[in-house]
Amino acid sequence: MENRRKHTRSNISWPIFQREGENREQIGELLNISLNGLMMNINREADPRLNGHFDLFVCKPHLSESLLEIRGETVWSETSKDGRVWGLSLAEVDEASRKVLGKFIRDDEDLVVELELKR
Repeated sequence: MENRRKHTRSNISWPIFQREGENREQIGELLNISLNGLMMNINREADPRLNGHFDLFVCKPHLSESLLEIRGETVWSETSKDGRVWGLSLAEVDEASRKVLGKFIRDDEDLVVELELKR
């Protein structure tokens, strides 16, 4: 039987950067991260360079080494002080629908999440 927890929703804002060599240029934010795994949205009003590619990565505030790479398999994860593991693993990139599917890992729960590049 699956370990079910009360679903909570947190609206968290993370910076989104575009990698250009060694430079990091912020071009948007990741919004509305639901801890029940429903949806993770990229704010489309950020920059037109978000169109047509997924060469983005997300840095968590105060944890600059924890990052998510959309094109690669590198994902962020961290272990909190009490030993709980948080992270995101990339499952699939569908450029036609401009959606990125992945699993958000929290406390040994694998939750399906969806990132969508807004047009």
